Amino acid sequence: MKKARRFLLVLSILLVSSVGSVPVLSLTRTVSTTESSTYTPRGTTGDEELDQIADSILSRLITDSMTDEEIIEKVYEWAKAQITYSSPASSVFVDGAKFGLLYRRGNCYTRAFTQVALLQRAGIDATYDVEYGGRHAWALVGNFVLDTGFRVFWVDVATLQDYVHKGFYLYRTEASDPPESSYEIRTVYDDYKTIPFQTIYELNPDPDSLYADKQVKVEGVNGETRDQWSYSFIDNERYPEDDLLVEDDQVVTAVIDRVVLVGQRWSKRQVIPAKAGEETIDTNDRALHGRRVPGTGLNGVKKLSGQVVEIDPLTGRILDKTVDQVQVIREATPFKTYRYRQP
Repeated sequence: MKKARRFLLVLSILLVSSVGSVPVLSLTRTVSTTESSTYTPRGTTGDEELDQIADSILSRLITDSMTDEEIIEKVYEWAKAQITYSSPASSVFVDGAKFGLLYRRGNCYTRAFTQVALLQRAGIDATYDVEYGGRHAWALVGNFVLDTGFRVFWVDVATLQDYVHKGFYLYRTEASDPPESSYEIRTVYDDYKTIPFQTIYELNPDPDSLYADKQVKVEGVNGETRDQWSYSFIDNERYPEDDLLVEDDQVVTAVIDRVVLVGQRWSKRQVIPAKAGEETIDTNDRALHGRRVPGTGLNGVKKLSGQVVEIDPLTGRILDKTVDQVQVIREATPFKTYRYRQP
C-alpha cells in the first residue's frame, strides 16, 4: 500500500550586499509525495557514459514517486555532502561531471556540473552559469541558483547580483565595476590532520616469485585534511557570528596506500621426528625402562613447498595454499632405548 505524505520546507538564506544591506530570502513550498522504491531515467545529459554514471547514483537517491522539488533538494544535498573541494578541475561540462561523480572531488565547476548532470538525467531542465571572469560557477534550474560551495539553495539569481566574495560580484555574468564596499569574505583553513596510509598486500602475478621475497609496488603517502572557513570582515574588522564552515575535513592530499607484492611460491622446513629403534641398553634402574638413551638417534628434515592461493590483504599472511612438493633433506635415524634387567 502506498502512503501519501505532505511536508513543508522553509529555507532562509542570509546574503550581504556590496553596500551592506542584508536581504533575507525565504522559499516556502508544500510538496506531496507517494512512496516508491523504483527509479526510471526521465532525461539525458547528452552523453551515454555520463548517463550511466548518473543512473548509478540516482537509482539509490531518488524514486519515480518524487516531485521535481524533492529531486532537486535530494541532488543538492547529495552534492553538498559528497563533492569535496579540490583544485584544479575541468571546466568542460561532460569531463567535469564524470570526474566529480566518479571521484567525488573538484572545484565550483565540478559541483555545478555534477548537479546539472544528475538533474538532467532525472528529467529536470537544469543548466549552469559562470561568473564573467570565470572565477565561479553554479547550477541553475530556471532562474534559481544551486550552489553547494556557498550553501545557496533555490535562490533567484537576480537577488544575488550584489553578493560580494573576495572583492568581486560572485554571481554576475556580465562585466561590471568592482564593488566599492569594504565588506570582504576571507577563506581560512585550520584543523589540519594527517591521515596515515595503510599497507596492502597483493599476490605477485609472477607464478615463480617466492613468498619470502616481498616487493613494494606502490610507495605509501600519508593524506592530509583541513577545515575550510569563510570569515566575514567589514572595514577589516571580523564578525565571528557570521563565520561559516564551508567544508569539514577537506582533502588536501589524498591517501595513497602502500602496496606490497607477495610471491606465489612458499616453502617451509619441517622436522621428521626420530623413532625408537630395535637396539636397547640394559639398565638396573626401573624408572629408565623404555626411555630414550641420550645422544642416540637424530631427527630428520624435510622441505615442503607449493603455491600460495590466498593471502590476508592487511597482513600478508597466507590464508590458503597448496603443497605440490615434499623433499627429504635428511632422513631420521632411530634412537636407542633403555631396557630394565633385574640385578
